[in-house]
Order: sequence, then structure tokens, then C-alpha cells
Amino acid sequence: MMLQLGLLTGQHFPLAQKTLARFAPKSLRDLVKLKPSDWLAVIEQPGVGVPAHVQADKARYAAGIVGMLQLAFPVEASAHAIGELDAKHFGGEGIRDGVSRLLLNATSPEQREQGVAFDLGTTHIDGFLERHWEQAFTGIRAEQQPQVVAEAKRVQRLYRISTRPETLAALLRLPAGSAYAVACMPRSSFVAAHGAELGGDDEAGLIHDRAVAESTTRLELARQMSQLLNEPLPRAMGG
Repeated sequence: MMLQLGLLTGQHFPLAQKTLARFAPKSLRDLVKLKPSDWLAVIEQPGVGVPAHVQADKARYAAGIVGMLQLAFPVEASAHAIGELDAKHFGGEGIRDGVSRLLLNATSPEQREQGVAFDLGTTHIDGFLERHWEQAFTGIRAEQQPQVVAEAKRVQRLYRISTRPETLAALLRLPAGSAYAVACMPRSSFVAAHGAELGGDDEAGLIHDRAVAESTTRLELARQMSQLLNEPLPRAMGG
């Protein structure tokens, strides 16, 4: 664990030791839930600070550590971000917590070791649940499971156009529930309306561009599938 923490902190072993003592993580995955402020609290302890070779202040250094963990564990980071959202965006606390739990269950150490961990960007939710139903729904009440799945699909649609867990959380607060809904808005209108919520105009513009690309790709796939299904079958040779 010390080796992993050393890599995460830029070989800053005072911070690695304090992190191990304070949070007792079994793996780096256990640290994904920490916010920059949590890391900053440890960094500001006597004898820790920022390593000499790092050209950043304490706040930037803490944010950089969080960013690396989010890149390494994007689904887990998204699950924790969802858990902090107002439950009204999911139709109730039980559903919100169920979505967060589903994502954490689907990326558990056991799932990772078996090479079957869920990927929000690429894994088909229904197919994954058919294969890993028991593991995925551990701790989620049976009567809540259908709505949890529906909300998890909304999370996946918006994850594909988000830039990080924070913008995913912001998108989940908006009425738009898919890339198509975002793409239907003019880019300038979307940026003007939601730039502040999404981390700035540039970030909002990038999200809109991703939504247009995602929507265009899916519409083209649907067109090709429709064409394939509706084209007349070729006549048999010699018939």
C-alpha cells in the first residue's frame, strides 16, 4: 500500500504515511471518496506540506491527487458524486443511494479481479445485470431495483458526455436526461444557460460538443439498423 501511495503522492512519503494512518485504506479505491479539502487537511499537518519537486501550491497539489484517483476509478468517483446529490434528482433518497450502491457493487475489488468490472462508458447495463445480478444488487431493496436501473441508465447517458464526476453531477441536476436532449439545444443557448453550473463556458461548450457527437453517432447507428432490417432480402441464386 505504501508503494501505491508513494506513486499517487509523487513519492511524498510524509503524506503517504499520514494518509495511511488517518484513513487506513486497503487500496487506492478506498481513497476515491476523499475531496480536495480532505487531502488538504492532511497536507497542512506539520511536517507534510508539498514535495519540493512539485511546482504547485497545496490546493493545486490536493486537487491533482483527487484528479488522478478519478482517472483511475471513474465509476467509483461518479458513484460518490451521485451519493452527495440532492435526492430529489433521483426521485428519492433510496433510489439515489441505490444507484450509487449499484455502481460501487459493479466495480468491487472482486469484479475487478475477475476482469468483469462495470464501465460506465462502454458496458451495456442490461447485459451486465443479466450476468451479475446478485452482486450488482447487493444491499438494494427488490422493489427499488427497477427504478434504480432506470436512473443508472440516465447516469450512463450523461456520463458519456461529461468531463469529470463534478460535471456529471451538474448534468444530473439539469432537466436534460440524455445526450440528445442536450444536443437539441443550440450550443450558445446551452452555454449561456448552464456554463456557470458546469464549470465555465469552455467546459459547457465541450459537453455540448460531446452531446452532439454522441447523438449523431447513435442516430446514424439507428439509421443503419433500420435500413438493414427493412431492405428486401436478395433473391436466391438460380431461384
